[in-house]
Amino acid sequence: MSSPSRDALPTGTELDCYRITKLIGSGGFSLIYLAEDEDSHDKVAIKEYFPKRFGQRDEKGRILVSNPEKRSNFERGRRLFYQEASILAQLDHPNIARARNCFLSHGSAYLVMDYEPGKNLGRYIKKRKGNLSTNFLLTVFPPLLEALDIIHATSNLHLDIKPSNIHLRPGGNPLLLDFGAV
Repeated sequence: MSSPSRDALPTGTELDCYRITKLIGSGGFSLIYLAEDEDSHDKVAIKEYFPKRFGQRDEKGRILVSNPEKRSNFERGRRLFYQEASILAQLDHPNIARARNCFLSHGSAYLVMDYEPGKNLGRYIKKRKGNLSTNFLLTVFPPLLEALDIIHATSNLHLDIKPSNIHLRPGGNPLLLDFGAV
């Protein structure tokens, strides 16, 4: 049995005060868009709660979950998604993604974060076949350990630390992402 299609919202879609520019990433439970804040004209990243196996999008862009059993799981996941936004809002560290906004729309939940140019650490490591310099390691990992210290000080645990959840900004400055398992 194949899972339903998980189409991204089209370029130009308005969500709250944001306009989607393009899809920039996806995971098992979300799609991530580059967007523009129409008030400030800042670039932002918007994470849309849209699990692969729970629903499909209608012609107006709304997420529909017709199966009652899946509906319950979808709603539970959406509550946990809001919990992620709440935890991010409490954390203030330059190496932790910053939550700007969280809202409901199109039958789902959206988390708005600052957009940070860069690349994914997982892909960076794979491209280099694991060959990382000592300088690189000393640039990337101490700030991540400081970020984890801040998370632990709030009595939280990240629970999903892996290279694909670390974003490398220019100069190797890391940003810890994906707090969905906190």
